[in-house]
Amino acid sequence: MSNVIVACYTLKIPLEKAIGVLDEDEQPDIIYLPAIMHLYPDKLAAAIKGLLASLKGIYCGIIVAFGNCATKIDEIVKQYGAIRVPGELCYGMFVGEDNYLKMIKEVPGTFFLTDDICRNFSKLVTEPLEWEKRPKIKEMMLRNYKRVVYLDAAGDGSLDRKANEIADSFKLPLEIQRVGNKHFETIILQTLREIKHFPKNGGGKLWLAEK
Repeated sequence: MSNVIVACYTLKIPLEKAIGVLDEDEQPDIIYLPAIMHLYPDKLAAAIKGLLASLKGIYCGIIVAFGNCATKIDEIVKQYGAIRVPGELCYGMFVGEDNYLKMIKEVPGTFFLTDDICRNFSKLVTEPLEWEKRPKIKEMMLRNYKRVVYLDAAGDGSLDRKANEIADSFKLPLEIQRVGNKHFETIILQTLREIKHFPKNGGGKLWLAEK
């Protein structure tokens, strides 16, 4: 039996980059859940719970690559003998938990962007929250924010323009941090190695959902 990672689709590119440093026969399978489910913590919890129940006994090691986004996620992970990647939210996975907590302490009203959020902002934020149809909802949700911080994990600046457009639409200043993928890669590989058995496998991947 091999290992599997149950992950949020928003982590697809950095996650596959992270495990890409492993030999092909050591790479775990990956099952993605739609990033949009972050808006529904109870439904996300049910989806994760259902997946873990179905995977138990099929894989020798199960890793959950989610922040604290689902209701009682740590209880669910423990119940099924899985391991969750450390981090309160995915932002901390990219910059380190201490740095993330420092940033939100310095400016409590910080709206974070990742590469995937920038890339799919309309699909993940604007459309499901109906901001265009209900501008007052947008105004209410953003009224306590003071800045936008874009965590550029790709490190190439290709989404800078999009991040600027988002910040401008919020009428907030933008800060860009070229965080790269190193910290995320480190915690993924460390979590994999926490699994008691680190077997060889075929390096296959499972795709559960479209983004």
